[in-house]
Amino acid sequence: MVCCKVTKRTSFICSVLFWISGACSTGMKSYELMKTAEILDTTTNKYKFTLLLLLGIVLGFLQCYFVFVKICHKNIDRILSLPTEPRWHECYRWQLYIFLAFVIAIGATTTKLYPNDFWVIGVNGCLDTMVCISLTFSLIVFYNRRDELLHYNDSDDQDNLLSSGAAKV
Repeated sequence: MVCCKVTKRTSFICSVLFWISGACSTGMKSYELMKTAEILDTTTNKYKFTLLLLLGIVLGFLQCYFVFVKICHKNIDRILSLPTEPRWHECYRWQLYIFLAFVIAIGATTTKLYPNDFWVIGVNGCLDTMVCISLTFSLIVFYNRRDELLHYNDSDDQDNLLSSGAAKV
C-alpha cells in the first residue's frame, strides 16, 4: 500500500505527536479522576487524596527517568533503522497499539463499574497522573535528538547518521 508511506522525518514527527497526544489525554483524564477522588475522599484534610496525588507525581518522575527516557531513545533508534519509506504507523511497534487499547479499556471499565469508589477512582487517577508526567517530561528526548531526523536527507547511510554525535539524555 503506497498511500501510507512517509519519510523518516514524518515518522519521527508522527511519533512526537502521538507522544504529546498521550500526555494531553492522560493529563485531562487524570485531572477529572483526581477531582472526583477529592470529592469522594471523606477523611479529614483529604489526606488519602493528597497521598495518591503525590504518589502519582513522584512515581511519574521516576518512571520518566528510568523507563520512558530509555523507550524514547530506543524508539528513535528504531525509526532511524526503518526502511527508506516506512508507513506512518510504524513510528511505534504494533504491540504498543494493542497495549494502549487494553489499558484504556481496563481504566474505562473499572471507573464505570465503580464510579463512587474512592480507591478505584483515586488509583486510576494516580496512574494517569504518573503516565502524564512521564510522557510530558520524557519529551525532552525527542527535542534533544530532533536534529538527527529533521536534518536527515533520506540516504541509506545509517552509520553516519547514528554516529553524528547527537546528544542523548
